[in-house]
Amino acid sequence: MSSRIYILSGGSGSGKTELLNSMLLANAEKSVSSPKYSDRKKRNKNDDIITVNVEEFDKEEFTFVYSMNNNIYGLKAKEIVDCLKNGQNVFIIISDLRVIEEFKKHFGTLVSVIYIFRNMNEDELNVILENRKKEKTNIPDTNNIEEDTESKIRKNRLYLIQRQYVENIALFDHVILNRTDKKEEMLEQLNNIVNSYSNEKTIAKINGPVLFLIAAASGAGKRTLMHAMFKMGRRSIKVIKKYTNRGVQPDDGDEIIPNTEIEFNTDFDIKYPFGKNWYGIKSNDIWNNLAHGFPQIIITNMNEFHQFSKKFGSAAIGVYLHATRTKEEIFELQKKKLGSEKDAQEKVDKMEEIHRGYINSIANFKHVLLNTIEKEDLWEQMFRLIKYYQG
Repeated sequence: MSSRIYILSGGSGSGKTELLNSMLLANAEKSVSSPKYSDRKKRNKNDDIITVNVEEFDKEEFTFVYSMNNNIYGLKAKEIVDCLKNGQNVFIIISDLRVIEEFKKHFGTLVSVIYIFRNMNEDELNVILENRKKEKTNIPDTNNIEEDTESKIRKNRLYLIQRQYVENIALFDHVILNRTDKKEEMLEQLNNIVNSYSNEKTIAKINGPVLFLIAAASGAGKRTLMHAMFKMGRRSIKVIKKYTNRGVQPDDGDEIIPNTEIEFNTDFDIKYPFGKNWYGIKSNDIWNNLAHGFPQIIITNMNEFHQFSKKFGSAAIGVYLHATRTKEEIFELQKKKLGSEKDAQEKVDKMEEIHRGYINSIANFKHVLLNTIEKEDLWEQMFRLIKYYQG
């Protein structure tokens, strides 16, 4: 098992520090946090920084130096390498994208960048800021002006960090979804990522035309994404047609061909059931598009990824589409759509099943599309992934 560097990134209150501490506690023998230095005071005993004078960062021993929230931070490559030599995985919290890029340039494929996402509103952020104020009451040289300034900075970054993810989606190798704010669920996702590297089950990035396999729960925005790709992305990507024996639904897009007899139809060499219906795809269409260098996209069930991987190898890219609606919101939307509380609850249960599937097979997903802010941000992420693989 080779040692690696795992960079944990994300917005304020996303759960980075809690996840880091949980990992170090649960895997103390193989996991370590690289020393991180700063000119700020420690917030509490679990804070991961070592306080030094600001003049220290002028010394050459600091390989990576950056500023965050009016403080200076630094890390030493030699200390990180020493940990790797000892056979330990190194975990570091960094949200500065410039520094993350420097890490990737310096350490290459030894680095995996993990984005931790928590959909947090302003009220939740205010609670976090108030708690941090209380933690700082025993620290000298703080005043209301500094605290108000920090609060404003962090509130602005709440949106800006999510925008940074949209604009730099390809920079992140994995996404941990802090959807329930349960430490054990976040730790499970991180352990699954680490184990995939330990077992050499991760696939390196390829260049060229790829097939994006989109998996998502009900209400995540699958149809919205497909409609956008048809309307705005037709010159950039091909949307694969999917045939089904179910009837027409009001929100069907052009990629759905309903009322098709497919169960015994030999024209469809990729077939799978979903619910009470069957779906079929002609792999020959996909091969023809690949021959012409076209990237492609299709909505499918994550349990069927293996069919595509068997035929198309590393050109099949798993992408998880995650929306931030709560279970209650999903239930109300489905109840309005289906007219039945029982049917709506079945949809919610299926959503939970799909979320669990993501956790269990997180290493199979190369990317996560976050349907969180503006609709335009959703398909902008997709267009950036298309450009990434074409580069």
